[in-house]
Amino acid sequence: MNASKGRAVPFLGLAVAFLLGYFGPCQGSPAWQRSESGNPPHVEGKGKATPLERIRLGARLFEDVRLSRDSSISCATCHMPSYAFAEPRPVSHGIGERARKRNTPTLINVAVFRSSFDWDGRAESLEEQLRGVFTVSGDMGLDLPEAVRRIAQDASYRRWFRRAYGRLPDAQSVLSALVEFLRSLVVTGSRFDRFYLGGDSTALSESEISGWRLFRSAKAGCAGCHVPLPDPGGSGVIVFTDNRFHNLGVGYKDGRMEDVGRYGVTRRPRDWGAFVTPSLNSVALTAPYMHDGSLETLEDVVELYARGGIRNPNIDDVIAERKFSDQEKADLVAFLRALTVEWLSDSAEVRSRLLTFAPDSLGR
Repeated sequence: MNASKGRAVPFLGLAVAFLLGYFGPCQGSPAWQRSESGNPPHVEGKGKATPLERIRLGARLFEDVRLSRDSSISCATCHMPSYAFAEPRPVSHGIGERARKRNTPTLINVAVFRSSFDWDGRAESLEEQLRGVFTVSGDMGLDLPEAVRRIAQDASYRRWFRRAYGRLPDAQSVLSALVEFLRSLVVTGSRFDRFYLGGDSTALSESEISGWRLFRSAKAGCAGCHVPLPDPGGSGVIVFTDNRFHNLGVGYKDGRMEDVGRYGVTRRPRDWGAFVTPSLNSVALTAPYMHDGSLETLEDVVELYARGGIRNPNIDDVIAERKFSDQEKADLVAFLRALTVEWLSDSAEVRSRLLTFAPDSLGR
């Protein structure tokens, strides 16, 4: 529930969305399982590949520890499928000396709601983000050419890459497969989705509806940054972010900011201590919260905003103390919990829907 400097809550945008009659699909399945939202088949080199084959190949790479320096971690070590592709630790721990020491954000719907990546927006595309991960000093502690060399030694990978890309593994196809997998993690179907996009007035409880009303009110101001508009691309995802960077004071102590955030990328004074607005999709499954994982519960998050963040010289202008009753705080938390796609809390179901890997489908 970031709040941006001097911006009004975008009720006009919400009204326009409803007046245009936008109602996206509200299935509880990833995009690649829904034909209306899948990409067209690719044809490249001698191999003909559907997006599903590349997605499955990317899913296998995502869980392969050989892509790290000492074979101790994979992408899934921090982006844990059982925690909505986030992590229950406050901060992640990569291998390289410059590995990021921040809270692991969810990857659910990341290709839909993000226009830049990492908490400080250092990468402008998923591919650029991955290139930063695969360096000797990065999260995986291994550069991309060495990662490619390792998997190219595996005969099964050589077969699968020929099928999916018409050639042996190389840097571009490895990144492409991982990106295709990340793009496939489009998941909808929360009770709020049914209420907001599907018009099901019975989907939410009285407390959750009260929390939703407060969330978008001027009193709370949450919707000013966690913008509840549907993805214009038709994925059915409600983005819940403005994709901007805000200073709430998290990490400020004794006159200094422990992590300077966006300032480390831009060197602009106004970005000191600012971090991107996270989406709220299935937010109840992705604790702890904030870039440093310093808030353990959604109740803690609401309390932070109620007391006006942590005062510092660069705090956003509209961050101020909010007078919420105990019931209002409980209603806000109830609403946030209603944004959960329930099957994401079931590890077996997540694996079945999002990580099923069938080698036979990739060809021999």
